Amino acid sequence: MERIASRELIEKVFSLAYCREHVLVPLSAEINRSTNTEKLTIMKHVKHLLFLSILCSIVLFNSCGDSDDPVVDTPADTTDDTTIDDSNTALDSDSDGIADSDDTCADTPSGETVDSSGCSDSQKDTDGDGVSDDLDNCEGTTEGTDVDEDGCAIIADDSITDDTDTECITSTATNDIAVVACKYYYDDALTVVVGETTITITSTNEPDHKSMYYAPSNPLYEEYSEPDNGDFYKNPNTIAAMNYTFTIPRFPEAAINSEATPFGPMGVSINSVVFYNQNARPGDDILEELNTFDQYEGHPTNTGSYHYHIEPTWLTETKSDSTFLGLLLDGFPVYGPVEGGVTLTNDDLDDYHGHSHSTTHFPEGIYHYHITAELPWINGGEFYGTPGTVTQ
Repeated sequence: MERIASRELIEKVFSLAYCREHVLVPLSAEINRSTNTEKLTIMKHVKHLLFLSILCSIVLFNSCGDSDDPVVDTPADTTDDTTIDDSNTALDSDSDGIADSDDTCADTPSGETVDSSGCSDSQKDTDGDGVSDDLDNCEGTTEGTDVDEDGCAIIADDSITDDTDTECITSTATNDIAVVACKYYYDDALTVVVGETTITITSTNEPDHKSMYYAPSNPLYEEYSEPDNGDFYKNPNTIAAMNYTFTIPRFPEAAINSEATPFGPMGVSINSVVFYNQNARPGDDILEELNTFDQYEGHPTNTGSYHYHIEPTWLTETKSDSTFLGLLLDGFPVYGPVEGGVTLTNDDLDDYHGHSHSTTHFPEGIYHYHITAELPWINGGEFYGTPGTVTQ
């Protein structure tokens, strides 16, 4: 706002002087020079002239107002970048409390808390993993890491990250098998529940790969004939869904007295299929049964329980031959036939078919089994640790 200068007042004063000089003074002089007759004529109109002069003075002085100069509005200074509305208020299009000129994130959802830049957690991806902060359960993911829908690293089969990537990890014990149980068991094939001292795995025991032992109506059914094996044949059984519940030690330790592995499930693989030991049912020859294995080295019992006696090639081919494959009932992990780039033989392992040293998953060291190409394949006939239970 600014005041009008006194120029207008000056102009009005000069107008008043003009009235006096060009109206009143000439009139007086004319009267003095006139004859009596002329004076009478002039005087007839003098009152009109005087009235005109007085009116001129009144109008001029009244229009000047009081001694304060009049105030006029001038436009507000809008030289900055702030956009204002008709009420002279900075615009905030998404009503998040941050002016549009300072708002980095437009269209913030209503009700969400924002930072000083106008961004809510749903609009930010701090670690740049493609999952917004409000949905990200694993903050600070290393740039370039593949993540799941929760923003947590997808762990490659032969690698491991710290325990914080897995929600069910609550312990840093060196022999806590929840490290692998939570990370590698397929969510859609089974359930894994981690307790304080045990891990419970519930499995339907249905392989996620094709097999000639599925019913022909099943999408995973595929006819198969073992090449280069004149003794190959298909047993008469068909895969059926099971309901196995494994309760195994979470922190496995070596047993004081070893127990024999059972006939039937002695462990469970990461794709829900159960492990059987090196024995066939009474009256059968396990070497003869090898001729009935499907393209991924499994077959079902007469009750429909599909199982692996030897290396599950579906897992070692689609993942890796050194990957974590599952757990036995005593809680100790089972790995593929390759370790450190070397294919192991029975001579590399103890009588239980395993050994103890550090692994990528257990850097402090843990006992673990290895599958080999030689009988007994997975386990030597006894558990290294104390087994848990399996029910159906």
